[in-house]
Amino acid sequence: MRISICILAVSLLIAGRTLAQSADDAELERLSAAAEAIDPVQEPEAALEAWNAAYDHALAVYEPGDPRAALVGGRRVDAYFYLGEHERSAEVAREAIAALESAGPDYRAERATLIYNLGTILEQQGKTGESYDQQAEALALRREIHGEADHDDLAASLGGMAIAEYRRGEFLKARELMGDAVAMRHRMGEADGTVVALRISYAAVIRAAGDLEAAIAEALETSRLAQDILPPDHPYQALVANNLAVLLQDQGRYEEAEPVIRRALDLRVAEYGRDHPYTLLTQSVLAYNLLRMGRLEEAKTLGEVSYAAYSEASGDTHADALNARSVISEALWLQGKRPQAMAIQADIVAKAVETLPAANRDRINAHDLYAEFLAGQGRFEEALTQRRAAQAGREATLPEDHHARLAGAVEIGALEARTGDTGGLDRAVAAAAQLQSQQQAFMLENYVQPLPPARHSSSARVPAEAAVALGQTEIAFEAAQGVWASDAATALAKASARLAVQDSEIAALLRERQDLAERRAADLGAIVALTGADNPERMAELTESAARTEARLLAISETLAARYPDFLQLERPPVLTLAEAQAALNEGEALHGVLQTDRSVIVFALSSGAAYAGAAPGLTPDGLSSDVAALRAALDFRAPESGAGPQFDSDAAYRLYGGLFGGGAWDVVSDAGTVLSISNGTIGQLPLSVLLTESPDDDGDLRGANWLIRHFNIATLPALGALNDRGAAPHSADGRFFGAGAPLLASNEGQDVLAGGLAGFYRGAGADIEAVRDLPSLPGAETELRAMSEAFGPENAALLIGADATEPAVRQTVPADASVIAFATHGLVSGELRGLAEPALVFTPPDEATAEDDGLLTASEITPLRLNADWVILSACNTAAGKSAGAPGLTGLARAFIYAGGRNLLASHWRVRDDAAARLTVETVRGQRNGLSPAESLRQAQLALMDDPDLADGWRPGVWAPFVVIGR
Repeated sequence: MRISICILAVSLLIAGRTLAQSADDAELERLSAAAEAIDPVQEPEAALEAWNAAYDHALAVYEPGDPRAALVGGRRVDAYFYLGEHERSAEVAREAIAALESAGPDYRAERATLIYNLGTILEQQGKTGESYDQQAEALALRREIHGEADHDDLAASLGGMAIAEYRRGEFLKARELMGDAVAMRHRMGEADGTVVALRISYAAVIRAAGDLEAAIAEALETSRLAQDILPPDHPYQALVANNLAVLLQDQGRYEEAEPVIRRALDLRVAEYGRDHPYTLLTQSVLAYNLLRMGRLEEAKTLGEVSYAAYSEASGDTHADALNARSVISEALWLQGKRPQAMAIQADIVAKAVETLPAANRDRINAHDLYAEFLAGQGRFEEALTQRRAAQAGREATLPEDHHARLAGAVEIGALEARTGDTGGLDRAVAAAAQLQSQQQAFMLENYVQPLPPARHSSSARVPAEAAVALGQTEIAFEAAQGVWASDAATALAKASARLAVQDSEIAALLRERQDLAERRAADLGAIVALTGADNPERMAELTESAARTEARLLAISETLAARYPDFLQLERPPVLTLAEAQAALNEGEALHGVLQTDRSVIVFALSSGAAYAGAAPGLTPDGLSSDVAALRAALDFRAPESGAGPQFDSDAAYRLYGGLFGGGAWDVVSDAGTVLSISNGTIGQLPLSVLLTESPDDDGDLRGANWLIRHFNIATLPALGALNDRGAAPHSADGRFFGAGAPLLASNEGQDVLAGGLAGFYRGAGADIEAVRDLPSLPGAETELRAMSEAFGPENAALLIGADATEPAVRQTVPADASVIAFATHGLVSGELRGLAEPALVFTPPDEATAEDDGLLTASEITPLRLNADWVILSACNTAAGKSAGAPGLTGLARAFIYAGGRNLLASHWRVRDDAAARLTVETVRGQRNGLSPAESLRQAQLALMDDPDLADGWRPGVWAPFVVIGR
């Protein structure tokens, strides 16, 4: 459901000639000149006061209806507009247009400008048809005056016509017209505020036409231009930030979008106040972002404020009011208040049908959201009616292969299948495959990072749900892989591609191309973070870096295309059929998959001879997330000992087991020696090992509890493609070991910096070294690393410990041929410290932070490492976590090490007790050296620790369960 829309940059134009050209009245000339000197965009109140004074004087000088007085009066149009008084602005424009029309052809240019301005005002009022007519008339007049010669007025009218086409849903026409307008203005000389306005709108219409990556590139370039030529408090700075945030939302990058939106909102509040339409538009964008981040009450409150303001200003049928109200209905739906949500959304649809054309995006969104609600209640026939209404609007203006039409076809086909049309599921699957193929091809060909699940998962989720409901397990399994697609899956595909190329020179070029794509993504992320901020020097530096990277990327891509035409196909994460996945399982292995959507929880279980797919009995998506959150809150090892934290919720652990392994799933996996797990959603934040297979005792004593890990080894697959990916041959038994950690930090006496949060950790562009240094030391880390290294012998081991364990030393020293690489230190995720935009490992900090060494080895600094490791052991906190707290797993440090060449990872889900970490990692390495698989090595270490009566609290899952094996 798409609520947020890019705001088109509308700017009114000045009516050509100087308005007191006759110079027969010196006072009028003086008053007009004074008014001309005021920018109505930045100072609309002062501009209105000045033009009112000039107009009053003009009325005293000229006869009523004199075009010279009308020109002066018409200059008040823009002041009223930028004050938000659109009705009065339109009234003044109409009066001036009528007077100039009576004056004859000498005033065609000025009349065209006022007609253009009136069209812009009407567009802002939601009067799409009237606006279109005015813009068409203005463009015709200007072509009559200027022909096809470049001219400011003609460029503006092309832009105005583009916006009118956009509002009608004619996105391809809008893109062509706006592109012509931008090109014309650039041909005419130096960029100014008008060019910024046109380019803001250009990014919006590119996005509407379906080219998201091109839209983001345009928005970023516009951001750089705005910082370069406009004051930091100029209203267009907020508009640039607002629209970039919406584009980030389209990619599911909500965490990146939030600070950008808030910066835009601050600028708009400062410029216009809380109730101005521009402020409310940005507030609606923030509300949508909060909704997608799960902050439902905040989103609903903002939606209510915006809806009340819009309704008062423009009526409750205005498109902006309907959008704000949709935030309210969706928040209520997600909060479980279904009857309220249904009633509100039904009313929104009725009002949209009454007031908006069928192709209007806001009306389409209203139909789509209502269809979601209806389908969620099993009312599939009614949902199908709403989806078809939305699709009819898209079909009226969009090409057949447009991503929005394909997504609509997926939804319709799945609903048709649910209502008895046997061909519906096939149509849904075909549309989903076409959509995913488009997206993957675009990603690879344009060397962009994978789109997060929020961007593409509905095209897979919908047919997967329908297929499960209809008992079509094979179709459901293949569709589910589109939802399981992740950052880690793409990282694994890239690493596998490098290994698959036999030509070392081609492999080197492929790796360089991949690394450049990572660098480009990092630069663009930094540019996003600066949008709306006053730092043009840094913006220019990043823009130049991204441009250099892009040029090199293009050159390498052309070389690879010539020498290895199929190189892009190598990087596509494979989609396995059910039979292929079963054949790829080794003897004694089974696969367990969880597909969590906003409607359902679906479980898959596969062995070599059996397969199961079905809804998780007794589990709803909200219930799953709630149980995972409750268990995670209790799994910090300190909580039970201090008495301050929640106790482990045994009922939740048993309930999750019943849902995720109930139905027919347990019958398929129960005899396996190793269960390979893959999932999306919140279950990825919890090791399956802590689920309880028997109802817990009433006293809550977990000693000897029947944990799932007692039944079989468990490993987490980074991607389903890992089943077929054997990668490079494992190292020999006498492979090399490299370990780094035990950084020199603060003493451990009474300190718990992490427990109190890390606000202020980052200042400006680098880490606050004192804050890094104040992290608690890890006294057991050195012992842990030395014990692991002993399993290899001194001739095959290298260590960086204490003062030697610096960020540059690690980057420069980690050997490409090490079979086991271990880090024993703190792990941080984005959001744990202010300004840290990505996860990081902590090393001994320098005296002063530099670009090369700030004591933090971040994910983007890990990806360029050249590894070929059987094992990467991350004995640090949160290393199996996502990019930030609450983000999907395997999007952070784990993903970075997979990309760099780590085939199996040992990573943690939460902070690990020092002595437990040492036991678990050392014993896991020893087990692997003795011929056990990674998953079995970890399981044996966990069982030994939990059953050891001499280890204090070793039986607590917070102590024995933090680590997971990622890989096979």
